[in-house]
Amino acid sequence: DADADADVDISIIYKVSAKCDFFLYKMMRRIVGALVAIGSGKVPLLELESCIKSHDDASSHRNIHDNSEDGTNNRMMIDIPKGLLQTAPANGLTLDHVEYDTPI
Repeated sequence: DADADADVDISIIYKVSAKCDFFLYKMMRRIVGALVAIGSGKVPLLELESCIKSHDDASSHRNIHDNSEDGTNNRMMIDIPKGLLQTAPANGLTLDHVEYDTPI
């Protein structure tokens, strides 16, 4: 029945999993934000591909910019398109589990 289908609230839940040696502050929220921006069509996938390629090119050429006076804080500076600088809200995020190599 078409009228019954109109009253149904359909929610889609996506699960994003990551396994890393370490996580940076808001790292997963920013990854999810970029994925949502691309998936919703707000940012073309080509922008992400270009960003990754520029990072790979900079890494392979050791294109490191010194952004401190004494030279102790060397970082690779990559231009990230504004559309990819989205941070997903924290609500709905869940830490499933943590593994350690050595017993605590």
